[in-house]
Amino acid sequence: VLDYDSRDNVRNPQTGDHFVAHNVAYREGLGGDESFDAYQINYSNYWGLGDGHVLATNARGRWTDDAPLAGFSSLNMRGYTRGNYLAEHYSHLNLDARFKIYKRWGASLFGGVGCLYESVSDCGDGDSLFPMLGGGIIYTLKPDAGIVIRLEYAKGESDNEAYYLSLGHPF
Repeated sequence: VLDYDSRDNVRNPQTGDHFVAHNVAYREGLGGDESFDAYQINYSNYWGLGDGHVLATNARGRWTDDAPLAGFSSLNMRGYTRGNYLAEHYSHLNLDARFKIYKRWGASLFGGVGCLYESVSDCGDGDSLFPMLGGGIIYTLKPDAGIVIRLEYAKGESDNEAYYLSLGHPF
């Protein structure tokens, strides 16, 4: 595991970067049904826009080597159910704008696009791309600790949509 973290607050960052890269090695010799590797990279950046407003960006990727269908990558974005769409590799770019509205209340507006693929060139194909948009409200439960609760709606393509009540930011 490689980890770099310069965020000013782990739970509710206003500025900084967070980068994590790691490999999970599945091995028959350790009791698994198959031997394969899954490599993951996750990078988030936080820009403070003043007055408590933040623009957070997240780029994530998961790549497999010799994975069976059960080890394939899945969409990992709001608005989609994990496991419904699979491919050998996955990448996404998400933006999450967080606005401070009044005292402990805020709002979120977010969007992104993910790609499931065998080859990077597949991402030029509309069937491999999965867009997402959404928004909601944010309430700061414990300001000193940076603990927030979010109530949001996200819409993906076709009939993919969901409501979320979550403790903490998605990234």
